[in-house]
Amino acid sequence: MSGSTTNLLLPYLLASQAQKHVTVNESLRLLDGLVQMAVIDRDLTAPPASWSSIRSITCR
Repeated sequence: MSGSTTNLLLPYLLASQAQKHVTVNESLRLLDGLVQMAVIDRDLTAPPASWSSIRSITCR
């Protein structure tokens, strides 16, 4: 795991007693994916070929 989140570069906590850093780091990872979310395309009929950091809405 790198030292910060992918999008917002929030710093992860270092390992410490009682594994509390695991819970906090998981929360930071979730926040990083949800905060300032943007959709690139909303008219797709199939998922994009590559999902790497792409957020889209697929219509059926």
